[in-house]
Amino acid sequence: MKILRLIGLAIASLCASPAFAGGGDPWSGFYVGATAGGILQQGCNTLTAEGQWPDIVPTEAAALGVIGTGCGNTATGFVGGVTAGANMAMGGMVFGIETDLSGTTGTSTYQGSASLAPDSANTATTTETTSIPWIATIRPRIGVEVSNNLMIYATGGLSIAQLNSSAQTVYTATSGGAFVDESSGSASAVVAGWTIGAGAEVALGGGWSLKGEYLYTDLSDVSYNTFFSSGLQPFYTDNISALAHVSMLRLGLNYRLGMPQFENSGGADLDLAVHRNSNNWSGLYGGITLGGAFGQSTAVDTDVGFGPWIADGDTFTANTSGPAGTVEVGYNWQKGAAVFGIEADAGYLGFKGSASSSQDVETMLTSSGGLAGTFRGRVGLTNGRVLAFATGGVIVGDMRSTVTDPYIDYPSGPSVGATFTSNSGTQTGWTAGGGLALALNDKWSVRAEYDYFDLGTKLVSGPMLNPSGGPEYYGWQIHNRGSVVKVGIDRKF
Repeated sequence: MKILRLIGLAIASLCASPAFAGGGDPWSGFYVGATAGGILQQGCNTLTAEGQWPDIVPTEAAALGVIGTGCGNTATGFVGGVTAGANMAMGGMVFGIETDLSGTTGTSTYQGSASLAPDSANTATTTETTSIPWIATIRPRIGVEVSNNLMIYATGGLSIAQLNSSAQTVYTATSGGAFVDESSGSASAVVAGWTIGAGAEVALGGGWSLKGEYLYTDLSDVSYNTFFSSGLQPFYTDNISALAHVSMLRLGLNYRLGMPQFENSGGADLDLAVHRNSNNWSGLYGGITLGGAFGQSTAVDTDVGFGPWIADGDTFTANTSGPAGTVEVGYNWQKGAAVFGIEADAGYLGFKGSASSSQDVETMLTSSGGLAGTFRGRVGLTNGRVLAFATGGVIVGDMRSTVTDPYIDYPSGPSVGATFTSNSGTQTGWTAGGGLALALNDKWSVRAEYDYFDLGTKLVSGPMLNPSGGPEYYGWQIHNRGSVVKVGIDRKF
């Protein structure tokens, strides 16, 4: 609260300064800047006992679920980074798009402990940690000019972060406390989420401005399994699902790079505060987009014709998320307020995710994005500077979804057969979405867009050697789908 009062006093004193006398638009245009402040992080974990835990020792499995599920302490740390964006001022309102990338410090820790009686004479203690080394956001901003040099704004959009999680369960004898065994695991993944916040920004003159803002971010989870390090109990494992809640309070200093202008037919300049229906979207354009992807990858155990007992109908899903980026080229035709176009892009869907089967914890699905491209039609309506559009077409992507399905001889213990592994490779499907584009001048425009994609289902299959005699054939249907949220900049040629 002291930080909030200091920010308020600083903004109030700056607004009262004579240096801010004078009119003009201090907001429109591109800007870059830096931010620094404090961050609060809290990791929350859910533990699910898998493998033979629920069947063989149900009370112990239930106890593990209780002690391994909960939210850790709220860790404090530092956050600082860089930001870039674009604004358009119009009629006392300011509309903009902003993106930032920041490094952070701090680790949230949770610990639970319980006796495993009557199934066991041991006590289990689970320790789980969550940290976020970096976080990025992509957000629209809507502001109101309180005075010529002061704006208050609301903002919200997509967040992307690296989420690190680790878990360790130590088993000790309830009587005497002697060490018995331990299981552990960890994961590090780029995850997506949502963010919302508000702030105030004051123009300092000469293109400089100072802001204070608060952002709350909720990140999606990362899942992984813990295994016994001794290797004595290969069929007992715990699945950990970890997510994070983040609050950031920070100050920022921005520098505006220039005031975009339109040129009318007579050659005179009109700034963005002037409505101009004569702006034409027709023609060839190209650009880039950056954003995040999040979705699901599902594996379904399938009979491939060599014995239905091999396919037991097992189905499990991995949540996937990560950054995305494209380079695009397109062409528009405009007739009145209607705009029709075609667009092609190529880029990278960088999401990742993994999950283990609830029936056989040794069976794992791992999905990671790769190169992808789309070819789409677009149709939209424009009032001149703003274009609202819908889009849809074909998507082709290399998803690299892999199923690892080992042959396990349960009476003997660990895996004794060859492991079946297969990659889904290239998949083709459909995509549809929509967005808004804003013309900054006769050549440049910025956009915010949402697209859903479905890459269909692909069968992967192959033999696995059975030591008891002869090959066994395994098959999995892989289904990848998800969403992409992105912002970009385009130039008309």
